[in-house]
Amino acid sequence: ATVPAPTGGSLVKRAQHALDRGQAGAAIGLAQQATAQNPADAEAWLTLGGAYEMAGNHGAAMRAFRSCVAKAQGARVSECKALLGE
Repeated sequence: ATVPAPTGGSLVKRAQHALDRGQAGAAIGLAQQATAQNPADAEAWLTLGGAYEMAGNHGAAMRAFRSCVAKAQGARVSECKALLGE
C-alpha cells in the first residue's frame, strides 16, 4: 500500500494526524495555517490548542481557546469555552 502524501486532506485533518503521531510542532504549524485561513473554524482552534497543550505550552493553548470563543462559530465553540473553564 502506498502512503498518501502529507499534502492530502485539509490543514485541520493534517494537524490532527500530526497530533495522533505525537508531532506537536508539525500540528501547531498546520493548525496555525488553518486558523489563519479560516478563523471561524472552531475545530482548527481546538486542534491548535490541543497541539500547544501537547507541546507543554499551556498559555498558548489558552490563547488559542480564547481566540476560538472570540472568532469561531458553530457548535464546537462550546468546547473551547469548556476548556477555558468558562
